[in-house]
Amino acid sequence: MLSKLIRSRKNRRQNASTLRVDVQQLEFRVLLKAGALNTFSDPLVGSAAFPAAKGNVRIRPELGGATVSLTVAVENGPPGATVTVNLGGVAVGTIALAPVGAIGVAPGNGGLMLTGLAPIAAGTPITVTTAAGTVVVSGVLK
Repeated sequence: MLSKLIRSRKNRRQNASTLRVDVQQLEFRVLLKAGALNTFSDPLVGSAAFPAAKGNVRIRPELGGATVSLTVAVENGPPGATVTVNLGGVAVGTIALAPVGAIGVAPGNGGLMLTGLAPIAAGTPITVTTAAGTVVVSGVLK
């Protein structure tokens, strides 16, 4: 009788674990279907003024698909500068690039994340410029 009771508890635990895994897989499928896990990444290339600079831009649809998040990263930009991120010719934010001697991040590196944006069309140009208007990196969303 006791062994049957122990087996019954083990079966319930196993069934509960299986149910949890099934629910997690279902949640993953729902997120994937909603587009929340589809991330698009495009490179940003250095300009003539900053040929060693590079970066990338990532766009990720937010849950529900009505808005997107935008992440822009810059590497090897002008150390200590504050640069402006322009999307389709419109300034959408700034990035404070790390100065020389910064701990934990290379000089000239930095990033920006924006959420709740309207969907962004393919072919939209993106530039990162200095306060003087000099292009650091640029690219086109695909």
